[in-house]
Amino acid sequence: MPRLRQPSINHTEPRTQTINHSGDPEIFDSSISQTTVTDSLPEQTVIVTDQGKEITVGEVKHSNRIIKSKTPKGDLSWWIKWTSSVIVLFAITIRSANIPNVELAGIPLQLWDMSLSWLGAIGWFVVGFMWKDRALILLNGVIGVLLFSGILRWILEH
Repeated sequence: MPRLRQPSINHTEPRTQTINHSGDPEIFDSSISQTTVTDSLPEQTVIVTDQGKEITVGEVKHSNRIIKSKTPKGDLSWWIKWTSSVIVLFAITIRSANIPNVELAGIPLQLWDMSLSWLGAIGWFVVGFMWKDRALILLNGVIGVLLFSGILRWILEH
């Protein structure tokens, strides 16, 4: 687990402490994004990685090589986005199989594809709403409406 070392006034004995997301000396929460940590700390603060490598907050802020995640990790939106992604992958797998006249649990594969795709789109719509991301809201909202209309049409025809 990464540790942070605040620069000390006496350079002979550096002071090491770990912090949580609120900045209190405790255990560093590695689930928060690096940008949150680096925005709230002085640039000369040293981060000690699990491998023992020391890098400053300034290096993280200004680096083109260190990838800084912008999305939350471990919160509700994280669970919804990954669940929705897996559901969409199942739907695409069914679609790419392109097996005509096959049913799974008495339901045609085409309806499974549309239903799973709709669930995934609704999940991503919710994530877009949580993140206030208009592109995700627009894209998945339109996809959700189109897929739902296809599901309704299929139900009414059969």
